[in-house]
Amino acid sequence: MSDGDIPNFDEDPTINTVSQLYQKQRPPFRGLETKVEMEGHFGGPSDYNPFGTNDLVQPCGVTDQIYYEFFVNYKFTPNFNILLDLLEKHPVYGSPEISKELIRLLKKARVKPISDKQMGTKFIHKIVKEHFSYLNPVKGQVDAAYTDIAAQVQQDYEVTITVDNVRNIIKRARKSGWNGEYNWGLNINQGSSSDNS
Repeated sequence: MSDGDIPNFDEDPTINTVSQLYQKQRPPFRGLETKVEMEGHFGGPSDYNPFGTNDLVQPCGVTDQIYYEFFVNYKFTPNFNILLDLLEKHPVYGSPEISKELIRLLKKARVKPISDKQMGTKFIHKIVKEHFSYLNPVKGQVDAAYTDIAAQVQQDYEVTITVDNVRNIIKRARKSGWNGEYNWGLNINQGSSSDNS
């Protein structure tokens, strides 16, 4: 292992990179920089920068797993423990010290877990907005859309929801900035905080 317990691919090209970061020597930037110029810009190895000019590399599979855990498991069910596990399993910038400090601060903030009732409400709101976005009613068809959504949600999820409930969910979402569109799938670059309202 190299400094910081992160393997160095240049020292051992056979390292297992499936589930961990590794460091690799940076090729000259655009073919113009020499090692001396890079060290002058990025700094050489030191106590606070054990990697010098080496790049930290993370396999795409690991990145994909982290995004999935955050944008699917955590964002749709804001469970505080999922976020803590994510910070423990995948240290920020490869530094367990940074992750430990963030975990300490999060625990100190005493974030309360969300109750099952609140989770259920958030889920129903999400489903209602999803159906409304799919129907995309024009002026004059909105009330009919509310009726259709209430009937569909009751049938699919066996919950009691009225047309007035659907109307209020959509109105509140619009007041909080929701534009009537809903992103299906995992689009990490265009996620909106209003999706969770």
